[in-house]
Amino acid sequence: MSQIQTKVLKQGTVHPKVISCSFFTFKEAYRAFKKYIDSLNAFLFKLSIIKTIHKHFEIRIYTDDTGKDEALKAAEKYPDVSVIHFDCPEFRDGDGHLGFFGSLVRLLPLFEDHELVWISDIDIHLAYLQEWNFKEDIGFSNQLCYTEVRSQKYAIVLLKFLSKVKFPKQLLTRFLNKFLDGSLKEKIARINDHNKSKPFSPFPYGIDELFVSSSIYDWIKRRDFKICLYLDFLIHELRLFIINNNLTEKYEKIVYQNYIKRLTPIKDSLPAIKNLLRICYTEIVKKNPCAQQYLDILNDPKSLKTSIFPKLLINSSDL
Repeated sequence: MSQIQTKVLKQGTVHPKVISCSFFTFKEAYRAFKKYIDSLNAFLFKLSIIKTIHKHFEIRIYTDDTGKDEALKAAEKYPDVSVIHFDCPEFRDGDGHLGFFGSLVRLLPLFEDHELVWISDIDIHLAYLQEWNFKEDIGFSNQLCYTEVRSQKYAIVLLKFLSKVKFPKQLLTRFLNKFLDGSLKEKIARINDHNKSKPFSPFPYGIDELFVSSSIYDWIKRRDFKICLYLDFLIHELRLFIINNNLTEKYEKIVYQNYIKRLTPIKDSLPAIKNLLRICYTEIVKKNPCAQQYLDILNDPKSLKTSIFPKLLINSSDL
């Protein structure tokens, strides 16, 4: 039986709401460790300047021996930040753990009693770090093209996952045990095949989304919850489009800074951002027909008045 052991290295101010992230590295890491360190520092800074988050959330960093020193250093000046060390002997690999095992550990607060749990990546821009006055039971990012890859009606993308629901911890234990007994071998092989730009890993990039899109997804679907989907405009693809098409006009540069890199709220920039998105997606949809719904939203004059993420409210039975 697989059990994740945890130890608090730094306890931040306790709040009923928790933001949880992971910080670690591993043998097959496709980025230099310094980039992870920079992302963590930027992430904590962004959270500290958002009024709806600052002093309203405990921010947890789950880390192993590969990241604990840097995590403690980054958290030192933030009283709301906790650093929690994790260890799972069955998945140890040198000083750390197999592949992206650490990405699963940030999900641990979902199995505890909290008013709200918010699972987040650390290398994301400010637009994802808005709570949007969350009123539903569960909310998550959704990408239409990603949904087609997953063959699910609404694929869960773990850029952002919010929950007021406490999940049974057996879901994670069973998933890890399936990995150990080889039951997930075919699915993991498919993930590695899909991750063409990343090195092969026994615990690959996307393993956390495999868990939430199977064990968590199926458990939610069998129950009665209110779900909020945040349609994500494929930020990575948009950034590549801007770069590859050499969009050098001053107007477009400003929008790029506002949307992708800005450290302040983007509401005032929404009309300009929407216009750039419309320009980009008119071209993107030619190669990616699955993005047509995004273009339809962008062509609607009533859309995106207060946020760049359109909401879709559904019942869990509709997943």
